[in-house]
Amino acid sequence: MIFKLLFLLIFASCNERTRENDTSFNTINRSNGNASNGSTLYFSNCQTCHGTSGGGSIGPDIRSSSDQQIYEATVNGKGSMPSFPNLTDQEIEDIASYIETFN
Repeated sequence: MIFKLLFLLIFASCNERTRENDTSFNTINRSNGNASNGSTLYFSNCQTCHGTSGGGSIGPDIRSSSDQQIYEATVNGKGSMPSFPNLTDQEIEDIASYIETFN
């Protein structure tokens, strides 16, 4: 009985839901985002490098970036861009939704 309980505890800890091991974290859909919230987040986290309208300044133009590209760059960083582990998946969707308004 103790071995079963120990096995269950170990198994449960191995299945902790994280961005690294749960495919539901691996993409976003900007149509589920809130552009108004995204605007605030964009100006706090993205505007300095990507410009006021996403056309780039220090960082590249992101206006035609896919949801997957935005997600992966935000979660993992890309080139000289750092990752933003403080942003939730919903907040990344909100930012992507706001970026859509640039087009």
